[in-house]
Amino acid sequence: MVPAFVKILQEFNNVKILFLGEVDIPNDLKYYSSKIIKKKFVDYKKLPEIIASVDINIVPIQANIFNSAKSENKWVEASLVKVPTISSNFGVFREVIHHGVTGLLCTTKEEWYRELKKLLLDENLRKTIGTNAFEACKKEYNTIETGHKLKKYFNSFNRKRIGFFIPSLQISGGIRVVLIHSSFLQEKGYDVDLILPKTRINIFEFQGHKFNVIGLEKGSINCQYDIIVATLYTTLYSILDYVKTKRRLYLVQSYETDFFKNGEIFRVIAEKTYNIPFGIEYITVSKWCETWLSEKYGIKSRFAPNGIYLSFFKDHKRNLKKEKIRILIEGDNSAYYKNVDESFKIVEKLDKNRYEIWYMSYGAKPKNWYRLDRFLYKIPFENVNQIYEKCDILIKSSILESFSFPPLEMMATGGYCIVSSNSGNKEYLKDKENCLLYKLGDIDSAIQCIENLISNEDLQQHLYDNGIETAKKRDWIKFKDKILSLYN
Repeated sequence: MVPAFVKILQEFNNVKILFLGEVDIPNDLKYYSSKIIKKKFVDYKKLPEIIASVDINIVPIQANIFNSAKSENKWVEASLVKVPTISSNFGVFREVIHHGVTGLLCTTKEEWYRELKKLLLDENLRKTIGTNAFEACKKEYNTIETGHKLKKYFNSFNRKRIGFFIPSLQISGGIRVVLIHSSFLQEKGYDVDLILPKTRINIFEFQGHKFNVIGLEKGSINCQYDIIVATLYTTLYSILDYVKTKRRLYLVQSYETDFFKNGEIFRVIAEKTYNIPFGIEYITVSKWCETWLSEKYGIKSRFAPNGIYLSFFKDHKRNLKKEKIRILIEGDNSAYYKNVDESFKIVEKLDKNRYEIWYMSYGAKPKNWYRLDRFLYKIPFENVNQIYEKCDILIKSSILESFSFPPLEMMATGGYCIVSSNSGNKEYLKDKENCLLYKLGDIDSAIQCIENLISNEDLQQHLYDNGIETAKKRDWIKFKDKILSLYN
């Protein structure tokens, strides 16, 4: 290439060469220093003016690995000011320049000399090639076109993104369901975010999975999601105004209107979430929710069955002939529908010398009148199985449950369940088959269930066998594909 420049400078007195940036002048050209202009790097805003001041843009590059990674910017910048380019026939320039139309390509020193001389002698050719290059760049290299291509390129690598709006990271049954779904989706290749009203953490870990955590108190969310999911009545209002998503889902885990007593304003707020006329897909975790959504509101929902990780629990048959039988009561006594008080009214009537009472809660602490031997507060989920395994009988007296996990988890360890029937547990609890059901509010009935269980070894064996079988049918792994299909 240098010999071609030397020859051109010898033949044309009116030709000068401009070197821009940190460039070492080849020794063979130093003799023609009067025809060489050298400028340092300039602000990018001034670059177009400098390029427009020349007649020909020269891009000589060596054929090597480094230059094979160079972009076509030098051709684009010249083309946008209608200056024709002569380039080495290598790398990306060979791909973007249409020789003789939008630029000229050279390989040998003879070609460099010939093409340079051709352009120097033919002003119309310079204008034609410059104009053609300008039109090509205007069509293919404006930000509208390149932005679309860049987005398409990035999307080819990007995984689908889903955001779960949750009220908190306190591990309740409902939050656990969200985290199980999130785990399945992450294993499938989704990027999963947990979005909260406020938070102090950026990453949340659950059973070997790490989730990005976003707090709404920091302002609006700018990222785009393929799917966003509301998981509690309060979170639905957050997703209604969010526009950067393809789908909005509402994971209905209970009739949340009944979380509140008559006259409380939150009943009205919760009730409104079942009357959204458009734009929301409903998913529910229990058959009874699926039924009332359809019958009461005309909403067609899809069913995501709930389960447990069976391998997480170790079962063993309990010895109810031992000196002291351990009873577990579970639930947040500040939530009236959990009806924890009734469980303690039941154990209050039991022989204190025969029964040891454990109470496990994720919310409120025990009331003063509760009779208990041990209080278990906010036990990490990974340790909950150990609590069930150490207890013999679970008493659960909830008025309302979306899907009642404790009886199922107790059965998975081989323990026994004395439970009041409600919509959220009748899906898998069968009286005298895998548990003993008592009528809500009938304390004596619950006590009779306990006494019958203690005195009847055949009943114990029957409940144990069927309880283990029930738990096996509810292994999360069996529901994984079904759950994933609801988000696909």
